[in-house]
Amino acid sequence: MNMKMKIEVLLVALSLNVTINLGAQGYVAFNNLSPATGLVYLFSEIPGGRLLNEDVNFQLLGGADPFNLQPIRTWLLSDGTANGITVAPGRFADPSHNLFAIPGTQPGGNAFLAVRAWTGNFNDWEAAVRVGAAGATGNFWNPVGTAGSAVGLTGMESFIIGIPEPSSLAVLYCGALLLAARRCRVRPR
Repeated sequence: MNMKMKIEVLLVALSLNVTINLGAQGYVAFNNLSPATGLVYLFSEIPGGRLLNEDVNFQLLGGADPFNLQPIRTWLLSDGTANGITVAPGRFADPSHNLFAIPGTQPGGNAFLAVRAWTGNFNDWEAAVRVGAAGATGNFWNPVGTAGSAVGLTGMESFIIGIPEPSSLAVLYCGALLLAARRCRVRPR
């Protein structure tokens, strides 16, 4: 092969590689079915809560950068997309068994993800947060696969849904107790 033909073959190979890799995205399966993955708990009077045992609303956020996560998919009780999402105590999985592309990631790489969950008929997480019916993971690092082969949320930590905010009355009582304790303090003579 002469030098010109070698250069042409190399250029064709490089352009083919760039074309294939530019369109590739990393994918994840929305589930915490791996035994090493964190569990989801519902707030209750039991210390630490109780394992999730009912369908709730979920939202998956993701991206290549932990500071710019984008909503990938939301499952709602109000439109039926969250029906059947809880598959075992503390475990969830997308009822449609779809795989989800994470923008800015490549198959075989990693993505930053976060999961939000909330109870009730709220159509967004922020509304549920205002009444103490929500919970979320922190951002976590997760491997991504191809459109035909993706892993679940293996980097996800456990979290609790529905830690209520203290009521105004509870804050008032705490303040009154602190004030009373301060006034009753024995002063040295």
